[in-house]
Amino acid sequence: MFRHWKTQFTDTLFLHSVRLGLACMVCSGIVLFSGCHTYNLKVNKAREAFYCNNLESATTQIVEERKKPTNVKSRDVLKLEEAVMRMCQGEFRQSETLLREVRDSFDALENQNVQKGTEVAASMLTDDCSLSYRGEDYEKVMIRVMLALNSLMMDGADARAYAHQINLKQEEIISKSEVDPETNEKVKKSYKNLSIGPYICGILDDNNVSAQQDQIREFSKVTQWSPNFAGGKELLERARTSASSQKGNGNVYVFALVGHGPYKVETNAEVTQAALLVTDIIVSSTSKHSVPPTIAPVPIPCIHIAPCRYRSAKITVDGNTEPILTEKITDINQIAIDQFEVNRPWIIARAAARRLLKKAGIYGVKEAVSADSWETELLLDIVGILWEGSEEADTRCWNLLPGSIQVARIELPAGEHELKMAGTSQVFDPTERALQGATQYVIQKMTSDFPTIPSQHTHRVWKKELLLGETLNPQSCTLTVNVEDGRNTYVLVYFGDYGLVGTPHANTP
Repeated sequence: MFRHWKTQFTDTLFLHSVRLGLACMVCSGIVLFSGCHTYNLKVNKAREAFYCNNLESATTQIVEERKKPTNVKSRDVLKLEEAVMRMCQGEFRQSETLLREVRDSFDALENQNVQKGTEVAASMLTDDCSLSYRGEDYEKVMIRVMLALNSLMMDGADARAYAHQINLKQEEIISKSEVDPETNEKVKKSYKNLSIGPYICGILDDNNVSAQQDQIREFSKVTQWSPNFAGGKELLERARTSASSQKGNGNVYVFALVGHGPYKVETNAEVTQAALLVTDIIVSSTSKHSVPPTIAPVPIPCIHIAPCRYRSAKITVDGNTEPILTEKITDINQIAIDQFEVNRPWIIARAAARRLLKKAGIYGVKEAVSADSWETELLLDIVGILWEGSEEADTRCWNLLPGSIQVARIELPAGEHELKMAGTSQVFDPTERALQGATQYVIQKMTSDFPTIPSQHTHRVWKKELLLGETLNPQSCTLTVNVEDGRNTYVLVYFGDYGLVGTPHANTP
């Protein structure tokens, strides 16, 4: 009898040990795989330094983060941040190298039918932060845009090739997207082509008589894809009727990176939570074991945009009293928001599948250890709640993108000219214009520097009260350009929400 009691005691002790061990394993997994919580904290200081125009400090900090073993799965997105920092410092070769590396890395991940099995398993047991960052669709396209601008600021040799890649990539993304079972069409069919691609190709054909038909074709695309872009109509008409500039003149094309780009914040998928609560009730009432109650919210990443201080760049040539305003050709913020809305149901579906898998995992553990007491059920339910509560939305993103890319064309006589550029809350108005040697645009003053946008960005430098005060960054800068007869000069300037970032750069390839 003593031997029988001893056997029962040993079995019971073993069973409780197994239960405790399984609980510990799950808790260990929670700690081991949680990874996005600290990502933004790690890069915030570098981003703040960037927008405060402390580029050397920002670059040093982001390079240090990129080299840390703990950030190995975020290295690509850190390279994108560094690439923009290098651009603003005029280090275009280094920026091009970083952008090409990330472009190829994203393409390699995209072309794999199934991502690394261990990463996929980890992401379903924890969250998407355990995956190597694959890039958002708009980021993949914007890499090609930035590569084209980089090339224009060097010798321009690869600018046309990069510009062609912009919409080729957009079309590839659409073709590889899932099919909507209701419409039987590609989910991402609504993605719009970016007119900045044919715009760059078209201006590269300035004063090339043999390429007139090519230029007309490119500018026609610009007008079709961006019908509200007034500069496209003007360029198309010029390509059809005359040379791009009068004899003795040259064109200056200004590319202004304006405002703060899209960023991600964690939000809760409320509809999914309601569905999961119903699942809890059904499973718990029809099975011998309960499932962990849905207490923790179901987090997903959501695209937000920051309050916008600058709407465009204002350009004054040689002290002329009539300024020229850049016009928006690519609204990166709007592209990111539109694409998020298209992908939102799939993001929620993945989050819901992950949550259900975790509930099934806890249920399976209860079955494996034959949980027959309320204490064991409660213990494992608590573990399940902690496991679900450890989920985080993947808020990694290319944060240093501008809110928009804007352009202006200025025809000037050959010689040296002074361009004064300033970030402004004024906006381009295509309804009125005057031509006085160079293209002049009438300016319309906005009623408020800040549109009504829900949510505040967490970064210190983007808070409204600080933006309204004095800053260390200049709101304007001066650049001397040497215009050549019949040649194009390309200018790049970045006005973030906190003032000028880096210095403006000009190049006549």
